[in-house]
Amino acid sequence: MWFSKPVFQEFVGNLKNTFDIMCSKTEDKEEDDGSTEFLLDGESIKNQSTHAKKVSNIQTFWNIFNANQGVVILSMPFVVLSGTYLSLMFTAFVAIISNYTSKKLVRCLYDTDSETGIEVRTRSSYEEIGEAFYGSIGKWMVYIAMLVEQLSYCTLLLILCGSILHSSFPNAPIQKFQWSLLAFVLVIPNAFMMNLGQVAFVSFLTVVIGQIVYVTVAVYAVYKSDDWQIHETPNWNVGQFFISMGIVVVSYSSQPYMPAIEGSMKNKKDYGTVMNLTYFSITLVKVIFGLIGYLTFKEETKQVITNNLPHGPFKIIINVCVLTLALLSFTFPAYTVFVLFDKINLQNKWVNEKVNKLLSSNVLKNLADSEENILNASTVTTNEESPKKKETPKFSTENTAQEMPKWKRAIIRLSLIGIALAVAVLVPHFGLYMSFVGNFTGMCLSFIFPCLFHIKLKKLDKLEMIIHVTILIFGTFSAGAGMYFSTKALVDAYSEAD
Repeated sequence: MWFSKPVFQEFVGNLKNTFDIMCSKTEDKEEDDGSTEFLLDGESIKNQSTHAKKVSNIQTFWNIFNANQGVVILSMPFVVLSGTYLSLMFTAFVAIISNYTSKKLVRCLYDTDSETGIEVRTRSSYEEIGEAFYGSIGKWMVYIAMLVEQLSYCTLLLILCGSILHSSFPNAPIQKFQWSLLAFVLVIPNAFMMNLGQVAFVSFLTVVIGQIVYVTVAVYAVYKSDDWQIHETPNWNVGQFFISMGIVVVSYSSQPYMPAIEGSMKNKKDYGTVMNLTYFSITLVKVIFGLIGYLTFKEETKQVITNNLPHGPFKIIINVCVLTLALLSFTFPAYTVFVLFDKINLQNKWVNEKVNKLLSSNVLKNLADSEENILNASTVTTNEESPKKKETPKFSTENTAQEMPKWKRAIIRLSLIGIALAVAVLVPHFGLYMSFVGNFTGMCLSFIFPCLFHIKLKKLDKLEMIIHVTILIFGTFSAGAGMYFSTKALVDAYSEAD
């Protein structure tokens, strides 16, 4: 029989081992390999004592858990409506693949020392893995995908703000896009945020408010459990199923954060076990929340579940909490966009070399000389130059971000937030736009890139190669089909509005 005393004892033993690992206080004894980990803003961890403290397995559990939850959970009931109960199985399937690719991505951070045979951490970020995969092109692939995804997430939060405010105050003479404009005004202070300490405090508030919202909505759904009819399933439609796939993939697009999370661990050897436990827990939460939310509102389930609550003080209070959650959640993706934009403009050697080569050509020499003062304003020079000897201005990649005036950085950041607002006004459909993003950048960052990078950087056995190729085929097909159906759904939504 599948259930016997030895099987039960093995199960209990595995639980005990997992508990011991999560509560472990011992640290890995690693020699300094000379590598340096960097924070988002380029600060060296070794030079920043406030960031040098490693975190425990329990803290790592919550870091990964929080990276895979967010406001997307509020759309899980809509996922069930769109993809039927089959989407719940697909959620578990995506969680398994995402867990697998996250581990393989982290493996790409390490190289085997030729002398000792020990795995040494030689990289510290997703973009560095991309650079190891295919030089500057690989690095650009990761930069662009991450920039588009994080900027799109900012857009989603502005759409969410407009949607919940419009639903909370339906009689107000304000349209949905005008509510999004109000949300834009409220997030403007993010353009002046300059350090990760501020971001960390906001992230803590996000976690607290998020748990309050999720638990409250779940309790309300259980309160209405007398109306549940599990045997009634929503109609299955292939297009709607692919839309639900995109939303699920967005909810597991945490791979860009995994290098930093793994690098912060005291016990890096426990990373796999902590990942398994965390992904199981967050998937259980998503499946249960999606199921009970759909059973409560059935075919009336909206793209944001809180908009289904009955009109009155209760709905307004919950939606104000969701609004606060969205506004606070805006901080981290916005800050990530700012940092990525700085990196693309100031730290990419390939672009700098091309610009310098262009400016040194005879055709543009006179133009370069006439614009020397403007270029010097954006450049940090390390050596004093003789006034009689003019050299082609060089673009520095190290200190320009620090030398840039704060007002100029604020204008650039406001412009980036403005792009997110413009898209939010043009595409005011939270779930559909989230599906498009998930099927586009989510598939690339979560499924396609990790497998491609791992195949190139590591020697795989036959089984691993088959799994990687299968994920690549699945991710590529799903991305194409999902983008097609989500785009079609957006066009149809516009047609119905007209």
